Amino acid sequence: MTGSKLIEIFQTFLARDFRLFGEFVASPFFNKRPELQDFFAVIRSHREEIFAGKFGQEAIWAELFPQKPFDEKEFGYLMSFLLKLAESYLGQQFYRETSGMEPLHILQACNARNLEKHYLHIRKQFQQTLKPGEQPSQHFYYQRYLLAEIGAEHFHKTNLRTFDQNLQEAVDHLDHFYLTQKLKLSCELINRRQILSVPYDLRLVDELMAYLDLYPYNEIPPVAVYRQVLLILSDSENAEHFWRLKSLMVKYQSHFPALEFREISFYAQNYCIKRIKQGHPEFQKELFEIYRQSLETGILYDEKGLLSPWDFKNIITLALRLGELDWTADFIPAQIEHLEPEFRETSLAYNMANLNYHRGQFDQALRLLNQVEFSDIFYSLDTRRMMVKIYFERGDTEALLSLIAAFKIYLKRNKLVSEANRRAYLNFVDLAARIFRAREKGKESLHELSQEVAGTQPLIEESWLLSKTQT
Repeated sequence: MTGSKLIEIFQTFLARDFRLFGEFVASPFFNKRPELQDFFAVIRSHREEIFAGKFGQEAIWAELFPQKPFDEKEFGYLMSFLLKLAESYLGQQFYRETSGMEPLHILQACNARNLEKHYLHIRKQFQQTLKPGEQPSQHFYYQRYLLAEIGAEHFHKTNLRTFDQNLQEAVDHLDHFYLTQKLKLSCELINRRQILSVPYDLRLVDELMAYLDLYPYNEIPPVAVYRQVLLILSDSENAEHFWRLKSLMVKYQSHFPALEFREISFYAQNYCIKRIKQGHPEFQKELFEIYRQSLETGILYDEKGLLSPWDFKNIITLALRLGELDWTADFIPAQIEHLEPEFRETSLAYNMANLNYHRGQFDQALRLLNQVEFSDIFYSLDTRRMMVKIYFERGDTEALLSLIAAFKIYLKRNKLVSEANRRAYLNFVDLAARIFRAREKGKESLHELSQEVAGTQPLIEESWLLSKTQT
């Protein structure tokens, strides 16, 4: 019972869903089997016990049919019929709440039945609701295309042989919809192909970009923005693409719903991260500004108003690298409550330790790092990395060399660490140990190591290691 598809659906229901589904089951338009009302009522009243596996099929049957012996086959039919209704309810709710298609279908029905007054009234109302920024951009243009197409069908019924603006608008908005969706999906394909080894096949992208070079559609916000996203993904060496995207994001933010603009912002963030890794530190400031703007506009938070613990950590790490210690000291207590409760303790300990490290308060930083739980691989790696730097700074030879030895074993044995990260961290601890020993030997040895640091890839903390080769 608890593993059935029906109960899995009910486990996703909020209180509002149970109420609305009760009305749905009670409607003879959707439900032709009255006994399903009572069946659902029993499930609804005992749902917590059912979800916990403490109220099974026979208990439900006994309450539903106290005078009849349990019939497993009949119970299966009830489950199957109610499941179909539950699935239909999900579809109806999604259709009404997210698709925005209901008014258009009503318009089509009115046009088909020659209900002229109804058609004109509903069309006028729907046109007033079509505002950019309130739904995904491709939906906005798709709905405008459908509205224009319905208008063209309505105009055709008049038998007037004059210019029909609806027909032109249908063609234009169909182009806008296609270009937006094609660019958006192409961006995601390229992005995933760069992250994962997956055989995505990109078609017509070169032809599309050549067309947009001639007709850039700069007045259509999603086309202009996604074209620039595609350019920073496919031609990352040309920074002009990024500056153009940054300008368009400021100009057209109101044309996108928050969740879609958040995804666009992620592309800009990832571009900056990539350029920083390629040795362009000037993009650290750009990335920090994107984070700050995303916090101010609220797009960095999810639907529940929560902040990712990894975004939280990345923002703080970046701010500290840029010397924004006071800003970070204000940011941590202000934002920690926006993390899921399960992440707060570890996130607070690690990031306060990072702040204390940058203040030179090494004892406080070590005390906090000992409170970090290693439930996340990156917190585990970065905690050990920071401890290496602290022991180095304090000149604590025994603790440093012991930690480095243990860190190497951890890196070689842990299967969750990617090969690229494994090599980057192993190179870091190896060079840190050699620089620590070489500092006693004088400038010549350190100079050789500085050249080795500059030529080692992959490597984390390159700037810090280079600074330690200077006497």
